[in-house]
Amino acid sequence: MPKKHDLNKNLLDAIPVRCVAWEENSEKKISLIAPKFRRHWMRKLIIWLNFKPDFHIHLDDFGSFIWLACDGKQDCHAIGIAFKTHFGNDVEPVFDRLGVFIRFLVSRGLLRLNFGSD
Repeated sequence: MPKKHDLNKNLLDAIPVRCVAWEENSEKKISLIAPKFRRHWMRKLIIWLNFKPDFHIHLDDFGSFIWLACDGKQDCHAIGIAFKTHFGNDVEPVFDRLGVFIRFLVSRGLLRLNFGSD
């Protein structure tokens, strides 16, 4: 969950960092492995009941590219430029699309954003 003061900062200056495990298949597509429950006792209960404790979220080509670019080293602006270069006009409007996707991942706890002063 983003901090309240982070909502006023420019998303393009943020450096996204991955917070969950992930797998890459032979087609270079990413599957995120997100826990169903954050609390330890709930995860143990789910496992005890023979349910799977994690969700697998399968990303398309665009999402996989962005996820791989969120390496904790480059900011969202650089990711957007690389996204546009790689996919061309298919991803227009680039920064709007990137912003929606990054905000979704942050809201689900799959990514966190670091700003220059953090």
